[in-house]
Parts: sequence; structure tokens; C-alpha cells
Amino acid sequence: MYWAAATRRGPSPRSPAIRTPVSHAISTTASSRPGGPHGREATTLERVDPELDEVCSLERRLLDPAVRARAEEVRVLLHPDFAEIGASGRAWDRDSVVAALAGDPGGVTAVSDLSAALVAPGVALVTYATDGSRRSSLCVRGRDGWQVRFHQGTPT
Repeated sequence: MYWAAATRRGPSPRSPAIRTPVSHAISTTASSRPGGPHGREATTLERVDPELDEVCSLERRLLDPAVRARAEEVRVLLHPDFAEIGASGRAWDRDSVVAALAGDPGGVTAVSDLSAALVAPGVALVTYATDGSRRSSLCVRGRDGWQVRFHQGTPT
């Protein structure tokens, strides 16, 4: 489901479209180290695209325990037809994710290798790593902005 352990794992492959360094992600571990987790400067986006930055922001908001605890805010961020295949293999729908997160919003999730790419007009793919899994979200832009339509976690 939309939360994972709060420690980050080592480096993994990334999409060249846009990368958000760990210091911009929800993390309490990597941002305290000079030069970021891989010895590179972790202060700016490598490529700034407002649309892609917006979908990365959407994903980070869904990983924030304060947001996850508020069911109505989560509903706004998830598409009405949202579906998820969790890292455990369990299938989730919007209502089950909203209820589970409201009951247990989890803790801070460290994220690495957050990237986004437009795959079609109004459709973006977001990928990132958390401790023990690689994650991907398909986001769609509607009249009310971006929403997550599909999410999958794959154990590493």
C-alpha cells in the first residue's frame, strides 16, 4: 500500500526525464549528508518541468503521514477509479486505501530516485524507490488537476 519503511536503500536505475534528489523527497536520513546520498549535490531539480514537478509533488503529498491521515485530502489526490497492486500483491481500490490510511497513516517514508515522465498528453508515470520496494504511479490530469489513477509496489 501507499506507505513503506522509513529507511532508504541503495541506488537504483532512474528515468532521465526528471529526477528529484532525496533532499526534495520525504526523508529524514539523506538530506543531512553533504552532497546527498550518492555524493552529488542534492539541492535542485536536474530538469525543471512544472507539469512533472507537479506530479512529483502529488506523489510526495501521498507519502506524507499528515496528508494520509486526512481521508478527504487523500480522496482528492486519488482518481475515483484508482487501483493499486501493493508490494504484497494485494489489490486495493480507492475506498480501501483511504480507509486503511486514515486508520494508520504510517510514518515518514524515505524516497529515492523519484522521477516522472509524460507518457501521453495528460498522463504521467512516476517512479521511485522506498525501503524494500520500487514503486510506480500512473497519474492523469483532469479538470481538477492531477490525480493518481494506478499505483504499484514491487518488492526488491
